[in-house]
Amino acid sequence: MSIPGSIRTDITAMNASGTMAGIYLTEPDGAVYGFIANKPDLSDYVTIDIGAPGGLTLVSGIGPDGTLVGGYCDGEDCSSPAVKLHG
Repeated sequence: MSIPGSIRTDITAMNASGTMAGIYLTEPDGAVYGFIANKPDLSDYVTIDIGAPGGLTLVSGIGPDGTLVGGYCDGEDCSSPAVKLHG
């Protein structure tokens, strides 16, 4: 199971109704995007991209109503060890 066009897809959370959330990459050492999906085969999904191009959108949890939690980087260099994430 993976998001089409991704080289890696990780499910990071799932709520009681089976809605899944996670992250995916489209190229090595590239941007990280979030997603939410309603079917186990990930055929029904919505991508989430907050922050700068080439940045990070990290989805780390999902509530019972589908509310997502996580962080994002909006800086120019989101690969630096000193990345400042926003919640």
